[in-house]
Amino acid sequence: MTLEDRVRQLLSTVFEQKPDLFLIKLSVTSANQIKVILDSDAGLTLDVCVEVSRSLEASLDLDEFVYSLEVASAGVSEGITHSRQYLKNVQRKLVVVSNGVSYEGTLTKVFENTLFLEWKERVPKTVGKGKMWVDKEVQLDIEAVDKAHVVVEFN
Repeated sequence: MTLEDRVRQLLSTVFEQKPDLFLIKLSVTSANQIKVILDSDAGLTLDVCVEVSRSLEASLDLDEFVYSLEVASAGVSEGITHSRQYLKNVQRKLVVVSNGVSYEGTLTKVFENTLFLEWKERVPKTVGKGKMWVDKEVQLDIEAVDKAHVVVEFN
């Protein structure tokens, strides 16, 4: 069994005990540097990352594998890579690229496998000169999303 297989097996045990946690990314380099990126339906704390790290360290045998381990939460730079992440970002502004088309709007809801984005856009008036604001919305299939990330806003 490879080190990556062993880590995946140990993580599945952790996820059984903490069903709100899920794996975003696992990488194991040829030098046995393990990086685990986690997320949670309820938000991930440093304490939970430490708990997962200690659980993995306690179960990995240093006589079998010499390794370094990093357990972290998915940050804004990671983007949205897992369908469960959309639910926790309802009412936040996202940039979503689907089938090569980019949309920026507020994620208003997630239903089954569909995202609902809304935004306001200035368009030419139908009568007269100038522009007016109109409400736009789009429904996107999660499976068709190429990439997505939360827009960080500073007020």
